[in-house]
Amino acid sequence: MGGNFTIENKKRPGVYMNFKSKNGSLDLMSSRGTVVVPVELPWGPEKQVVEVNRDTNIYDIFGHYISDPEMLLIKEAMKRAIKTLIYRVNTGTKAEGTDENLTVKAKYSGVRGNDIVTTIIEDSDNEGYFYVNTVLDGINVDTQYVNSISSLKSNKYVEFEAVSEDTLVANESGIKLSGGTNGEITNTDYTENFLNAITPFDFNTIALPVDTLTIKQAVCNYVKRQRDDEGKKIQVVVADYNVPDHEGIISVKNGVILEDGTTLTNIQATVYIAGLTAGSEVNKSNTYEVYDEAISVPASDKYTNSQIEEYLQAGHIVFVEKKEKVVIEQDVNTLHTFTMDKAKEFSKNRVIRCLDAIGTDVKRIFEDYFIGKLSNNEDGRNLFKAQLIKYLSNLEQLEAIQNFDASKDLEVKAGEGIESIRVILYVQPVDAMEKLYMDIYVGGGNS
Repeated sequence: MGGNFTIENKKRPGVYMNFKSKNGSLDLMSSRGTVVVPVELPWGPEKQVVEVNRDTNIYDIFGHYISDPEMLLIKEAMKRAIKTLIYRVNTGTKAEGTDENLTVKAKYSGVRGNDIVTTIIEDSDNEGYFYVNTVLDGINVDTQYVNSISSLKSNKYVEFEAVSEDTLVANESGIKLSGGTNGEITNTDYTENFLNAITPFDFNTIALPVDTLTIKQAVCNYVKRQRDDEGKKIQVVVADYNVPDHEGIISVKNGVILEDGTTLTNIQATVYIAGLTAGSEVNKSNTYEVYDEAISVPASDKYTNSQIEEYLQAGHIVFVEKKEKVVIEQDVNTLHTFTMDKAKEFSKNRVIRCLDAIGTDVKRIFEDYFIGKLSNNEDGRNLFKAQLIKYLSNLEQLEAIQNFDASKDLEVKAGEGIESIRVILYVQPVDAMEKLYMDIYVGGGNS
């Protein structure tokens, strides 16, 4: 973005220049990187949190490769996150098949179970022994060499059960499983089951790739409670929902088109922004950050300059095209009503990451090293203050905060109770450069 300026009041990041005549008269920290993603899947553990990272064998857990369309949301989240906590919201029916004396049941519910075949091949050199193969979509994922049904062990994909006798019977064409369904999803799968499941875990952001208003409201309220009442400094990323007007809520306004031709709606793009936000450190802004593998914005999601300014001011993340790439116009959250307690800087996610880190790390330092361990006297409080000074000095070295003066900006004193202490801290978070205002004079030098 660029253009002329009269006063320094531009809303969009960019370079702003004025051309004027020179002779004229009008001269110690917690790691980040964990995202939570609730998603409907055709296979995998139901109603539980599963941790994955870039080294995880996704196929063994979810029955699909990360490049498969069914894994799209997980793939987008994992592009920038260090750890991804997957919660499968749906539970359906398990596929199964029976032949002669053997029943084979899928380990998980879902339509992916219908792609499983169990072949039973007799060993021609050893009578009574069989190779029992579990085949998923043409890929042999497990082989067992046994002489009875009771000798078979459950694997990552199926469980075995004798119908009546314990005798195996050859079946080279295989027992085809069927009847697997994904099941129906209700609002409570998100608003109760999902939120209850993730509460014990440590994470930075939640992706919410759904468009149901009641679910958005419930999850946003959960994040507010966690931040304000529990001291758990997390954020959630939702699609086109700035009503919360809160620094813990991030709204994505539009979608993107990936280089393989896949079009992602703003609902689907929430998982990428959540992963990116989780993986960004306290001294990192995502303004003008490139969306990995995105090449353009859908025609219906391309906005005019005035629209982009309006959406940014209203607290939305907006994707724009820059040199055959897609970038985040500005790294903002939904806070757009400013007060004395929460001024405009609270709408910037880099600032929030810094403040959240301070809140989280100071709490951790106190709980891990001081609570119940040191006397609440001047010596004990000075030791705690020294650790805070060290921590805040590290933040300043990282350029997360600036102008920190321990003698003026930090006070640790006795609280009202005999067991309590009171900390008063002034910090100045650093934001990234976003706007350049330049005066360019034509003709001559300074003399």
